[in-house]
Amino acid sequence: MDMKAAVPFFELDDVSKVFNVKRRVERRWLDRMDAAQVRAVNRVSLRIARGETLAIVGESGSGKSTLANVMSRVTPASEGSMRLDGDELTAAAPALLQAFRRRVQMVFQDPSSSLNPRQTVEDIVGLPLRLGGMRSPKERRARVRELLESVQMPADTLLRTPMSLSGGQKQRINIARALALRPELLILDEPTSALDVSVQARILNLLAALKAQYGLTYVIITHDLGVVRAIADRIAVMYLGQVVETGTADEIMRRPRHPYTRALIGAIPVVHESDRVFIPATEVLDGETPSLLDPPVHCAFYSRCAFREDACRTRPAPELVADAHDHAVRCHRNPSDPANRDLSGEKT
Repeated sequence: MDMKAAVPFFELDDVSKVFNVKRRVERRWLDRMDAAQVRAVNRVSLRIARGETLAIVGESGSGKSTLANVMSRVTPASEGSMRLDGDELTAAAPALLQAFRRRVQMVFQDPSSSLNPRQTVEDIVGLPLRLGGMRSPKERRARVRELLESVQMPADTLLRTPMSLSGGQKQRINIARALALRPELLILDEPTSALDVSVQARILNLLAALKAQYGLTYVIITHDLGVVRAIADRIAVMYLGQVVETGTADEIMRRPRHPYTRALIGAIPVVHESDRVFIPATEVLDGETPSLLDPPVHCAFYSRCAFREDACRTRPAPELVADAHDHAVRCHRNPSDPANRDLSGEKT
């Protein structure tokens, strides 16, 4: 057996990101700012296979964009470890990190703010080539033309500035820049959220074509379950900094097990009411989201859960437990446990 093939392409083990912040403490006799910590990402473990597309989904504030920044090493993890092809990255030597940044690239959320408005497209896409050691302007221009062609942009875009481009065109330039050093993994933070619906579809088709052409692996951060259905192989659902459910896209979209996942999927808008038969029935989320400054010791979703029981509040926070098919759920009523009933009330 090839041991290298058995090693996950990219993996995270108990990765956390903690930010030091100030919070106001107000008492009848006291009003001051105290130091506090926000655990924006809390002990996340993921395994990503080469060539797959993993979608990380959740509401705003769930920690998914912070996780993307940690995975791309835009910001370092506070705890835990990350490995690429088995090589530890957490305290890696500079040479290994330089190789990592060639192999793993990020496409940021807002295509407008991530492009220098004063530079030409040639300068923007050519920058990583120049930093990567390609000194010849002629070679750089040829490579930039090749990249523009791969993202279906005309050659005359070369000398234009971002201000003259549409939102969809800017995102294509972002993607071209990320592909400049021939990476193996792209981390895309909300790649379609700032685009019109018609443009979103074209960007998703482009991503699918690029994946097939270059053999890419994708991690896509999104709150849009339409994007998930269109492109993802597997899904990781995040809530309050933790992964609460993981599994194949088909399994989670058809049979979500965590109450939060059910609520997200149940909120998908439909054009025809007859389409709702394909969406699991669920309760509308109510209650307040807990504060990351003072997270609960019990289940973090308790205050909003339609299926909560007293035991969910009195027991320690649940662990992420996987079944034989690698469908994992962080819930005391985990249907993979024969002692529990699933959320539809049927025995598993």
